Amino acid sequence: MRFNSSIKVEFYRIFVLAFFLIGISLSVSGCATLNPDTVINNFEKTKIYPPIRLTENTELSLKKLTSHVNMCDNFSFGGGADDFQPSIITEGIRHVLSRRFVQSGEETENNLVMLLDARVKLGMFSGTTTSLDLTGTFIDGSQTIDVINGHGQAIVPWPASNVGFQKAAEAAFVQFDGNLKRSERLKNYFDVIFEQKAKAWRAMPQKPPLPEEVHRLIVLKDDAIQNNDFSKAADYYEQALAIDPMWPAGQYNAAMIYSELGSYPMAVTHMKHYLALEPAAANARASQDKIYIWEEKAKGGQ
Repeated sequence: MRFNSSIKVEFYRIFVLAFFLIGISLSVSGCATLNPDTVINNFEKTKIYPPIRLTENTELSLKKLTSHVNMCDNFSFGGGADDFQPSIITEGIRHVLSRRFVQSGEETENNLVMLLDARVKLGMFSGTTTSLDLTGTFIDGSQTIDVINGHGQAIVPWPASNVGFQKAAEAAFVQFDGNLKRSERLKNYFDVIFEQKAKAWRAMPQKPPLPEEVHRLIVLKDDAIQNNDFSKAADYYEQALAIDPMWPAGQYNAAMIYSELGSYPMAVTHMKHYLALEPAAANARASQDKIYIWEEKAKGGQ
């Protein structure tokens, strides 16, 4: 006997649904569940700069992931609950912001906040697509500074014990982080703030020592350079300068690393920060000349 294609598809769906229901019936008792409202409330109370505000879409996405985690926890087949964790979104955005913005733990003198819109699409069967779309709108009062986007997707594998959400989210955050790094509007916004902080730092009779975490990142940076991994070295500089931007040598060396990588806008930014901290440095003239050269190269798309 031969089955036509429509019967085969229907049989596949019935088989998957039956297997799913059997799994739930085998393990439905005694499993802890996540409370979606608690997940959202904890996220909104996170101490991070800039503060995060959630859109309705983000809340719905977190609730969707939470419900899938709870379902998977009650479902012995596959063990795919880790792939649905709402912390993939919450920890992902915290990590990106902590790498790009100074996290002092103190009240800031500006009103910058980030409105996060996260939209999750989960594939249902093998071969379908799972995706995460991120939009971060940076706002100071009534002024929108910039809008940063990130998109990632993954194909649900066979067997569909997980939907590939973690893979999709990683791609979305990489793109979001890259766009955030290249934002000229945010750079100009923070340049003004940096100039004010640099002036106050220059007036200090005794400069504070570098934090231990910065020292740790310097060690990692040195190791990356020894292994000719300049991209990773630049990343360590970014993390260190997010902790302590008032580090002249870090700003200068970060500029030189980015020039080696051909990332001239970033090189210009860090060299300008260096000169704001050390305007009377012996190499101030040479440093300003480098800025002129890099700005010209940046115009040519280099």
